[in-house]
Amino acid sequence: MQHAEVTLSKQEDTVVVGNLTQLVQKERHLSADVVAHIAEVDHRKLYLEHATSSMFGYCTERLHLSEDQAYKRIRAARIARQFPKVLSMMRQGDIHLSGIALLAPHLTKENVRALLKAATHKTKRQIETLLAERYP
Repeated sequence: MQHAEVTLSKQEDTVVVGNLTQLVQKERHLSADVVAHIAEVDHRKLYLEHATSSMFGYCTERLHLSEDQAYKRIRAARIARQFPKVLSMMRQGDIHLSGIALLAPHLTKENVRALLKAATHKTKRQIETLLAERYP
C-alpha cells in the first residue's frame, strides 16, 4: 500500500481525480455484480452446501462481510430479483446500497418506478426524508 501512496503522491491532480472517477464506476459495476450473485446464491439456497443455514451466515462466515455489508447486499439482492431495474441503477450510480435497503420494504409493482425515480441521486438522509413524507 505504501508504494501506491508514493505513486499517487507524484501524479498530477487531474490524473488522481480521473482515476478515482474510473475506480468508483468500476466499483459500482462490481457491487451490482456481487448483488446479482448473492441473489442467485440466495435463490438457489447454495449457502446450505457450505455449512451455513442462511444467506446472512454465508455472507458473514464464508465471504467475511461485515453484518452491515451482508444485510445491505442481501436486501438489495432480494429486491433486485423482484425489480431488476435496481441492478442497472446501481451500475449507473443512480442509487446506492443504503438507499436500496431503505426503499426495499416500500417497493411494490405499483410504485417501484416512481419511488426509484424519486430516490435517484439522493443521499441516505434524503431518502429517509422522502420515505418519511410518503409513509409517515
